[in-house]
Amino acid sequence: MGQANPVSNIEPFGPVKSHRERPIDLVHLARQTMGDRGLECEILKLFDRQMRQYVERIRNTHDRAALAVEMHTLKGSAFGVGAEAIGKLAQTGEREIARHGGVSPELLGDLETAIAEANAYIADILAE
Repeated sequence: MGQANPVSNIEPFGPVKSHRERPIDLVHLARQTMGDRGLECEILKLFDRQMRQYVERIRNTHDRAALAVEMHTLKGSAFGVGAEAIGKLAQTGEREIARHGGVSPELLGDLETAIAEANAYIADILAE
């Protein structure tokens, strides 16, 4: 008897939305956790807290090297949980830091908006 694919048996959390509409790709997250919903919730809680910390540090850091580390860490965390929009914005932020030594206010605003959307989505998921 073969093992069932853990991803194929998982129903997404929250209202059904297309992959592109969700701030977090729950199928990606399910693959990362092998379908363990308890682990998914713990990861989402941690990511929610981390995003807030990263944005605060990025906003208040004036050291180029420290800023690059924060942006790189945010990018890795975002892509790890399936928050592709945040990951791509952080990737753009890394390029801005490399070229200009900082992050534009526009990018920071876009990043904060994407994070707020992801935080709201996570809150909805965890409330279920």
